[in-house]
Amino acid sequence: MPHINVVGSMITATHGSGYNYQILASRICEFDIVFADGTIETISKEMGKFGNYLLNFGSIGIIVSMTMLLVPKFSVMKSIY
Repeated sequence: MPHINVVGSMITATHGSGYNYQILASRICEFDIVFADGTIETISKEMGKFGNYLLNFGSIGIIVSMTMLLVPKFSVMKSIY
């Protein structure tokens, strides 16, 4: 799906969830955000309110890069309840 990007799926907190798994945004360690005044800041999980900055739908600033934890390749199955 070329119309979906990683950052977009992270800041909406809707992708990758399932019965036994956390959302994709839970795999982010840190990210760089550009605020309205032009300042750039690196936000990490060690900082307070990490989730508030990450899941902001672009209202706080623009996320320009992220560092994520990756896992080896695995198979995926889709289930609809």
